Amino acid sequence: MKNFSENNGKPKGFTLVELIVVIAIIGILASVLVPSIAGYIEKAKNTADISNARQITNALQIAIAISPDTIINHDNPWDDSPSNKDHGYVYVDDNEVRVSNIAIADILEEEGIIKNGYASEYKVRQGKEATYSADKVNVLCKSRKKWQRYQVNFVFRNGGLEFSYSATKTLDISKDAVTSEKFANMIGGQPGTSEISLGGKN
Repeated sequence: MKNFSENNGKPKGFTLVELIVVIAIIGILASVLVPSIAGYIEKAKNTADISNARQITNALQIAIAISPDTIINHDNPWDDSPSNKDHGYVYVDDNEVRVSNIAIADILEEEGIIKNGYASEYKVRQGKEATYSADKVNVLCKSRKKWQRYQVNFVFRNGGLEFSYSATKTLDISKDAVTSEKFANMIGGQPGTSEISLGGKN
């Protein structure tokens, strides 16, 4: 004769109390793990942005070193003063890449930062700078918390080439010195000076 407590040979199911305990444990684990996972994801995005900014810097350094006489072609389109005829930049956000001059776009295309054949296919923002949409580039800003857009700046003066980096957490045109310093420190460079602006996100 079978024991009644064996439930006629059928496996015994979870009680309501046991289910509540299991759900509570899962909830506690999720509350601990999800922020950590999100933090790792953001850190990976930050690392990707720094790597891309280094790639842009290296590409410009090599091109300018090979042909320093053409630096005059990399002038700042927003300022016609002589002091800015040796200033250039590459701006990156999550939707587009902008360059201060088409000569820079050609350099970036050679490095695969702008997709092959697309350096000449751009829109002109506010009649000033060449802008490349997301489908024409291989580099976009991935970070969402530490910064939301960044810019690689260079100045060629007195025979020397200097790079600096700007970044901001905001989407307006205001400068963000704190975020620029964080970005520059991660890349091992200098933050953008007060004379260098970071354009607004379209």
